[in-house]
Amino acid sequence: MHNNTISSLHRYSNRFLRSTDLIRDFRDPNGLDGYTLTEFGQSCLNRIGDGFRQNSGRRAWRLTGDFGSGKSSFALLLANLLRDTRQDMPKELLGQALECIPEAKKQNYVPVLVSGCREPIAYSIISSLYSVLTELYSRGAKSELLEKIEKVVAHGKVSDKVALELLQEANSKVIQSEKGCGISLILDEVGKFLEFAAMNSEQQDVFFLQQLAEMATRSGKRRLIVVCLL
Repeated sequence: MHNNTISSLHRYSNRFLRSTDLIRDFRDPNGLDGYTLTEFGQSCLNRIGDGFRQNSGRRAWRLTGDFGSGKSSFALLLANLLRDTRQDMPKELLGQALECIPEAKKQNYVPVLVSGCREPIAYSIISSLYSVLTELYSRGAKSELLEKIEKVVAHGKVSDKVALELLQEANSKVIQSEKGCGISLILDEVGKFLEFAAMNSEQQDVFFLQQLAEMATRSGKRRLIVVCLL
């Protein structure tokens, strides 16, 4: 008679033992280990890849899916694929992803990752942008742009108009300083922001998302990529 236990007969990948957190796992070099790019994931990458072709007006996307369907893991893949250290991704996965977006080989986007919570979308984006720029421009004197963003973050709120202006200015700065060819803004758990906006319409208008998408689609050569997960 065999004395094997049930637990000895099953092996689970570590990625299935907890949910993906976009911001936390982006810093984890093993965050994409065990990730499988499905046919649906490939089709999403192909559609997003259209935005990287010359003169394309497709720069903003919304990905909608059920809870636990892998949206955050897909966002993690996309954020890593578009940054300069994409070579650290699992080799087979990187090869599959580059087949869908071959232009990514020669492009480097600075990732600004935002995880949804019950606060204004505009303020959350600017807070994340401030963290990214502080790390990106850690040397030398603080720029006028960084000082403006710092004041907004310290104030605790920002108007939609000012938030869009600061994001656009930051995108231009990233390109001009050759830190990247633009910003990739990825918003996860957008439903949390919509909940806040529904309960606090005087503090956040959901029209901001349309304005954000329009700014991205009109970004031209100063490419701004926006992806929302809902």
